[in-house]
Amino acid sequence: MEGLIVLATLIGSLFIYALSIYIRLWYCKKKLKQHIHVNDLERALPVHAVWVYKLLQELSLIAAIHPPKVFVYRAELPNAFVAAMPLRSEIYIADELFEEANASHDPIDTLAQTLAHEIAHLKLNHAFTHAIYTYLSYQHIPMLSDLAKNKLRTIEQEADDEAERIVSQLHNFNSSL
Repeated sequence: MEGLIVLATLIGSLFIYALSIYIRLWYCKKKLKQHIHVNDLERALPVHAVWVYKLLQELSLIAAIHPPKVFVYRAELPNAFVAAMPLRSEIYIADELFEEANASHDPIDTLAQTLAHEIAHLKLNHAFTHAIYTYLSYQHIPMLSDLAKNKLRTIEQEADDEAERIVSQLHNFNSSL
């Protein structure tokens, strides 16, 4: 009976801990969307929006997921990330990523690689676990943060592998047209 009480307490504590992380993530996402430097794609980049939406639609179709909503934010480094809660997923793209893509020899392919990686995270349901492991990796508990960092490397490798598959299918689809 005593072991059952300890187990129930442990499960309850883990549930409360996971719930508090989920609430923090939801709050951060809400604040991010309200930030003055974050706009939805159409408002932020009307010239690029059509191409990015088309590319996102094709990548989402290949990955067999519902296309996420896209936001653009101001940043000094090229980056993109996903934020997903149940029934809603979003991709945030740094405006600097568009600059980097424009400077490359194939801007659409550069964007496709990055967006496919983020789409892969959505397809593989990485967003929430990625956020939890990222949070845990910054904790000052050596074994816990090491475990979290290893899990993050695994998650990123899975997303890279899936993104490669998605992009190769995109190229096969486009070359057949």
